[in-house]
Amino acid sequence: MRTLTWKQKAKIVWVVLWHPKTPFTAKATIAGGLLYGLMPFDFIPDILPILGIADDATFLVFAFILFLHLTKKIREELEKKNDIIDVNPR
Repeated sequence: MRTLTWKQKAKIVWVVLWHPKTPFTAKATIAGGLLYGLMPFDFIPDILPILGIADDATFLVFAFILFLHLTKKIREELEKKNDIIDVNPR
């Protein structure tokens, strides 16, 4: 997973997000990360030039990583079936 690009990881998240075996907590993690990024009220306001956007980005990255951790077994199952994505660029 470490050798994949962010674009490939995003495709994996998209496929796993809509998989029927994906737990609600994993789906809520992604939804919460996106909602926090769009929410006008943050821990650090977006008015501050760098820190305001950095806390949103940090929260989104942590949500993304947690989602990948929570869905590890599903990703392995899909990888065995070759049903997830083609990770070898041509």
